[in-house]
Amino acid sequence: MENLKKILTISLKKLEKITDNFPIEDKDIYALWLAQTYYFVCHSTRLLAHGAALFDFDHNTYHYRYADRLPGKNLF
Repeated sequence: MENLKKILTISLKKLEKITDNFPIEDKDIYALWLAQTYYFVCHSTRLLAHGAALFDFDHNTYHYRYADRLPGKNLF
């Protein structure tokens, strides 16, 4: 677990450096970032639903956990 924490900390520091240097003030870059964010959000629920569908019946806990993160209430 300690190794995982170390890997996560290193990864977050790298991400922080990238985001701090991201040229968000550039209108063209900002427009591209918005477009990619929009498409990620559009596809994320489908990816989550697909992931939920891939768990076999022996792993219903994981299936329901994924499905619970989908939009809407009381899916199951």
